[in-house]
Amino acid sequence: MKHILNKNTQEVLQAAQKQCQQQGLRFTTKRSNVLQLMLNENKSLSAYDIMAEYKTQYNQSISAVSVYRMLDFLIHAQFVHKLISSSQYIVCSHITCHHAHEIPQLLICDTCHQVEEISIGKLLASELEANIAASGFKLQRQQLELHGVCISCQNLH
Repeated sequence: MKHILNKNTQEVLQAAQKQCQQQGLRFTTKRSNVLQLMLNENKSLSAYDIMAEYKTQYNQSISAVSVYRMLDFLIHAQFVHKLISSSQYIVCSHITCHHAHEIPQLLICDTCHQVEEISIGKLLASELEANIAASGFKLQRQQLELHGVCISCQNLH
């Protein structure tokens, strides 16, 4: 999440609010709180992690169904990615960027579970899309998750 680490949480939340206004989306207080919680944690979280941390930080209980709805909204707004392989969620590293988002490539460390988001280049993405179309396969989501060992964990051994 290198791109957003340079910005403070309030800047990111203000950018998210502005983007929602431009798209005609309602960025409610609870949605903002969930995003803020995720920004503060700076790691992938399950819906139940978010539910527990919400209770701790905001002294308010929210149901799992509500958390999933808020996460669906945050995914739709392109603020958050769902890690399919672990059913966890992570803040998009391009949340404050003003360019069109490319296909996310999520590098997941199997040792420390940190996630780094990089983009798949347009040329490679076009080639992948052409190969998929040629096969007749109907793609439902564009996201690539790759598991391995991050540089920090490699240096520990």
